[in-house]
Amino acid sequence: MDGKDVSREVNKDKPYQIMIDYVRNGVVSGEMRPGDRLSGERELAEKLGISRNSVREGLRILENMGVTTSQHGAGHYISLNFDEPMTEMLSLIYTMKGMGRDDLTQFRYCLEREAMHLAVDNASEQHKRIIKAHLDALLAADNEKKRYEHDMALHMTLIEASRNDYLITTYRALTNVIEDHIPVFRGKIIEGMKSNDKLEDAHRRLVMGVVNSDLHMGLDGLTRHFEYIRKFKD
Repeated sequence: MDGKDVSREVNKDKPYQIMIDYVRNGVVSGEMRPGDRLSGERELAEKLGISRNSVREGLRILENMGVTTSQHGAGHYISLNFDEPMTEMLSLIYTMKGMGRDDLTQFRYCLEREAMHLAVDNASEQHKRIIKAHLDALLAADNEKKRYEHDMALHMTLIEASRNDYLITTYRALTNVIEDHIPVFRGKIIEGMKSNDKLEDAHRRLVMGVVNSDLHMGLDGLTRHFEYIRKFKD
């Protein structure tokens, strides 16, 4: 019995899994890449030895997972875009578990702290230029909207500088979940301190830690940043 026969035997009660395994194996092997178009449903059904309904069910699950995307009249394509399903998952956890702002802040801190450890070694010159540019724009911003935009972009660049796809995907999803809370939240922090000088200094140290590959400085800035958030969040 070859590998394909074993797969069919194992998945005889859920043949749609054969479709999912087919795509997963293709992606893992490198035979399928983002942008590649999958064969039509009839051809896939014949190739995999399952019904077209099972092919459709497998494709539906793959699309919900972010592995594929569909275009009306154009078929199904490999996308590997996991931001939306990750956001939905974190949103469900946040809502159904009754989690609060503290939980989101702690999770964000854990992700950024690990990103800092990686970024001091992995950040490219382009990452360094971008994060420094966002810092300069943040310090020069003349209204809260601009400060918020460059603040979030600065932290996203830190995550991207880690060059770790797991961190990047998870952080993007987390950002989508907390986006409605952060603008008001940041305003409360600044109001609580009566000045944003301390928060700006924390950002300076965070950014220069990345730019100068100085882990101690970067972690110090990051720790100060989240200490201010915790202290003045109420």
